[in-house]
Parts: sequence; structure tokens; C-alpha cells
Amino acid sequence: MYELSEDDRIATQTVARWIVECEADIAPRNVRKNVDLILLDTLGVMVASTRNEVGRRCVAGARAMSQGGNVVIPGEPDDARLDVVSGALVYGTLGHGIELDEVHLPSRQHVGAAVGGAVLALGQHLGSSMAQLREALLVGYEIAGHLGIAVDNNKLLDRNFHLTGIVSGFGSAAASARLLGLTVEQVYHALGLTASQASGTLAWHTESHHMSKSLQVGLGTRGGVTAAFLAQQGYLGPVAVFAGPCNYFKAFRGEDPPANWFRRLGKDFEILNSSMKLYAAGRPMHAALDAMLDLMKRASIAADDIAAIEVRMPPGAARIVDGNYTNSIDCRTVMATAALDGRFGLAQADDRRMERSDVQALKQRIRLIHDTALDPFFPRSFPAAVSIRCLDGRELQDTVIAATGERDRPMTVAALQDKFGALSEPVLGKAAVKQLIQLVTSPDDAMVRDLASLLIVKKEAAAWQGRSRCEAT
Repeated sequence: MYELSEDDRIATQTVARWIVECEADIAPRNVRKNVDLILLDTLGVMVASTRNEVGRRCVAGARAMSQGGNVVIPGEPDDARLDVVSGALVYGTLGHGIELDEVHLPSRQHVGAAVGGAVLALGQHLGSSMAQLREALLVGYEIAGHLGIAVDNNKLLDRNFHLTGIVSGFGSAAASARLLGLTVEQVYHALGLTASQASGTLAWHTESHHMSKSLQVGLGTRGGVTAAFLAQQGYLGPVAVFAGPCNYFKAFRGEDPPANWFRRLGKDFEILNSSMKLYAAGRPMHAALDAMLDLMKRASIAADDIAAIEVRMPPGAARIVDGNYTNSIDCRTVMATAALDGRFGLAQADDRRMERSDVQALKQRIRLIHDTALDPFFPRSFPAAVSIRCLDGRELQDTVIAATGERDRPMTVAALQDKFGALSEPVLGKAAVKQLIQLVTSPDDAMVRDLASLLIVKKEAAAWQGRSRCEAT
């Protein structure tokens, strides 16, 4: 039997110690600002997701499993509550229920949805303050971000693993450990228990309904919360999961991790590499959407004027969106819909819109090229070059290195608040949206349950919205 050495243990021990000892409350101001913006953005996506098929069926399934609890379901009446573990599953899944949640670009991971789901569900259960939630969110984001970079998505794609699915649980476990006040030894075991649950394949590339992809985020959230609770009660996990003969990295990426990958925790804040979404589509297409829509606006052309569109992306980005079965993650489908409608929001991300004959016809005139010339900018950014050939012979071209919402081209606070309002107001109403924005962005130390109370709707409103959803389908 292999005997673990101190070198085998040091990575896991160092990560566990950082999770407990990190002074998140004195992080740089721009880091703390990003925490608030990610929380607001993620919350808006969660609320909007309750009104689509992913959210409806996830909530229904969780309610069937749960015997009730103290975790509010966004957009549902006060008596529709869940236990904390079911709540974590729902919040994480809702956080990615529509393709509008933020992405950690260097790892290509949906961190905000997973870790945000953990702190919102567990924060309600424990009666945590918003200050504690913010600190936990930051710690969890950093763990997931640094670990995701070390795992390296390029090494996972050929092995059919989904990085968000196998990494996000560690961020959720770290955030949960902070809220639960675990010791270093307990966190050490929580990390091992999280590794035991890590899972997620790219089988969702063959689905059109975005459900299993969303669920993998929720499973990471649930797994992290579960691991932290078990460790708190003395349940032991495998030690040295980040090194040694049976380590997590070998299982998923097929080889040991980069040396000292964990040493930059607290020095390089990965939360600053969060990329917010302007469009309800997979992140690899956002630069292409920026370029195409800007070209069409400047040249005053409509979809009927277009003979052909050529899109170039780095191969690592293009392979994700080249012929993807999920419409909102397929480049040709998204670009065709956006060209016809002049935007790509929730209405455009509806399968009924994307499968219409006008979209399918224009889609045949769109070509996606895997272009290694754009590799130097990837994955810090997801660049794209777009060429439009018009029926009158004009050729329009543009290259966008950083899409709207990326670190080098951030969305303004006002734009993010507008996005939150557009996503949340149809469900919660204008007054609740205004209060939520204030609560999330205010330094005043409210409680997580104060936030949760604003997510509740009256039974009459929930019933009316339910009928509206049925009529729309």
C-alpha cells in the first residue's frame, strides 16, 4: 500500500488553511465590488430561470424530494420552501438555467452560479449575514477559479469531461466551510469528500434543452454543501486529493497538476476574470455577436441584405459551439437568430424562435472557421473575427478581441442593474427589484434571510405566472 508523503499532503493542506484563514473582508476594493456584481447578476439569472422549463422542472423535482425546510424558492410563495441540500441543488441549477450567467474565462467555468447557489441556500439555512455571504462567495470563487485553471479545460475536452461539473463543487465546499466555520482539519476532509462526488460529462453537447448542463452546476453546488456538512460532523474524506497516486487531477486530466498551482491564492484574484454576459448564449459567441451586430448597425443592413456570414474563432472556443445540439450554444443558430432580430436576449434564446424557418434558412449561409491565428488571445479572452458579404457586393469585416462583459471591456454597474431588472421584474415586481439592488450593493450588513424574503411572491401571482407559462407553450 502506498504511504502518503508530506509532499503529497501539502497542496490539500495549504488550500484548506487558506480557506479558513483568508481575510476576505480586507480584499482590495475592486475585488469586493466584483463580489457584489456577481451576486446581483447570478441572482437575476436564478429568478428568471424559474420561469423557463429548466427552472420549472427542477423546482418540481426538488419539491417532490424535499419535505420542506427554511430555504425560499425564488418566485414561489412563502410556504414553498426546501431543505438546505435540495435548496442548494435548485439554486445552483437555476443559476445556469438560462445562458446569461457569468463565466470565469481562464477556466471556462460557471463559478458564480455554483458558488452563489451554495451561499444563498446555506446562508438562509444558517441565518448568515450578507457580510458573511460575501466573504464566503469570494473564497469559494477563488478556489474554483484557481483549481479550474490548474485542471485545464483543454485536457478535459478530449476526455469528455465538463470542467464546471468537476470543479465547481470545490468552490461550493470552500464557501460552505466559511459559512459553517469549519476548522482547517474539517476543511481538509471536506475537500476530499467533494472530490469523491466530482462528476460531469460533455453528454449535454447532444441535448437541445439545456437541462443536464444546468443540472451539473446544481450538482456541484449540492456536493460542496453536503461535503461541508459531513465534515463538520466528523465524517472523514480521502486526504491528499490534490497529489499522490490516486489524486483528483490524474483522474480527470490524466496527469499531475502544474507545480504549486495553489500558491497564488490570495495574490491573484481570479474573481477579477469574471465575465458577465450581455447575450443569452454560450460565451464563445459573444465577441462574434458584438462584431456582427455592430457591423450591421453601422452599415444599416438587415438580415435580408446578407448573402453570407463567416465567423472565425480560436479552435478551443469554436469546438464548443460548432454544431452543438443545444440551440443557444450553437454558433450558426445563434448568429442567424441575432442577425434577424438585431439582438440575442431571452426571447431569442427560446427554442421556438431559433427553430423557425427564417433562422434555419439564414443558418445555412453562415460558416464557422477554427482559426489558430486567434489563439494568442485565448482563453484570457474569447475573440472572434466576423465577415459579412452583402447581396449588393459589399464586404464588411470586424475583429473583436474582448467581448462586452469581459475584464478588458466590462459592463457598467448601471448596465448590470438594468439586466437584473429585466430578468427579475417580470417575476418579482419593480419594488422588490429595487430593494434587492439596494440590499446586494449596500455596505449595510443585512441578513441573507432579508434578501430571501424579497424573492417570495404571493400565491395568486405564482398561480397566474404558472398559467401564463402553460399558455405560452
